[in-house]
Amino acid sequence: MSSPDVDLGRWLPARRWFQGKDREIVAAHVVDGAALPSLARWLLLDVGYADGSSERYQLVLVPGDDASDATVSLDGHKWADATAAPFVLGEFARLAVEGGRIATNGGAAIVGTPRAVHDIPVGVRTLDGEQSNTSVILGEAAVLKLFRRVEAGVNPEVELTAALTDVGNADVPAQFGALHLSDDDQWALGVVSGFVSDGRDAWRCAVGDAAAVLTGHDPSAPDDRAFIGRLGDLGAAVARVHADLARALPCRDATTADVAGWVDGAHRQIARVLGRRAPSGIDAAAVHTAVDRAAAGIAHPGIVGRIHGDLHLGQVLDSRRGWQVLDFEGEPAKSLDERRAPGTPARDLAGMLRSFDYAAATGLRSVPDTGGAELPAALAAWRDAARKSFLAGYAAHAGTVDAALLAVFELDKAVYEIGYERANRPDWLGIPVGGVRRIVDRVTP
Repeated sequence: MSSPDVDLGRWLPARRWFQGKDREIVAAHVVDGAALPSLARWLLLDVGYADGSSERYQLVLVPGDDASDATVSLDGHKWADATAAPFVLGEFARLAVEGGRIATNGGAAIVGTPRAVHDIPVGVRTLDGEQSNTSVILGEAAVLKLFRRVEAGVNPEVELTAALTDVGNADVPAQFGALHLSDDDQWALGVVSGFVSDGRDAWRCAVGDAAAVLTGHDPSAPDDRAFIGRLGDLGAAVARVHADLARALPCRDATTADVAGWVDGAHRQIARVLGRRAPSGIDAAAVHTAVDRAAAGIAHPGIVGRIHGDLHLGQVLDSRRGWQVLDFEGEPAKSLDERRAPGTPARDLAGMLRSFDYAAATGLRSVPDTGGAELPAALAAWRDAARKSFLAGYAAHAGTVDAALLAVFELDKAVYEIGYERANRPDWLGIPVGGVRRIVDRVTP
């Protein structure tokens, strides 16, 4: 690598948002740039890896301290990531909400596309905990999500929140505007949406409620717990999101070919994860058989349209205005085309149901001296009550979901989780293994 490349190659892996930390960088070079207000610089960076693959990243930089390890040298000057001066990103957000364009050195333009009318407040702060993107809070009223790894094409987060805003959906924060790089292709750079200032993370709420079952802080029976009851409202919110996506974007009735494709995908997942090395207590052949049994029982496959694509408790906030569904980018490991592909709402529901299983297990682990990894009966009852409440709330607005269809997607998701946990968190493997066994038992006479 040349000198600027070497410095970028050193600097990138230390950035929280950089997704190639575990890969060998062999090239990092600037492919476009622009001058922003307040002496900031915008750069588009191509990063090449030893395996021959590459990724494109968006950088927003501000003048940095010569003595800081957090700076990178470019053109004889030191620069720092704009998270060190978030007011610069506030100006970027204003471009999205008010409209306008900034010419780039390569002849393209950064274009702001307003959506819902909104003023951008002066106060700006970064949001802690963000990983693959950078989010800045604007006066506790709006949030800019700056995409760091960018891809040519339509970004599902921008596309779906725009569609939901246009039809007046109240279960997803309104989109105020978006940023794109316009050249021969279109590259989504960021999106500005309403900020849920009083939002409580649904995952943390669920884990806390599950833990309280064991600590005795709330002796209610699972069906009578306030949080469990609120999950019915969450199911209703998800149903409204699905209905509004079907109203705003193309959808159609599912066909036998669609069902065959979903079933084939589940079988391929089973073969990939379980074919060579199934965990103890799992028989790959029995899981294949369970998928076929469930598929044979599908009577109402529903619709095919746009869905959330990566729905779980971590994508939801509870607030005074009700549940708010966030993060419509889809599964990060999938390509842009895969994330934008039409799907069945049952896939979203299966993701949420699996999340309840993980919340129960995490609640158990959060309480000392609870006797190991086996889920006690009280927490199993909590998990089952959470499922029942969520599905009842969904069905009240969208009709009863075909149980056999849901079983196919729950199995597909739980088998995927086995592969993930085996590779990354072996001590969590029992959670999806238990899930697969329960689903197999449920669909097997």
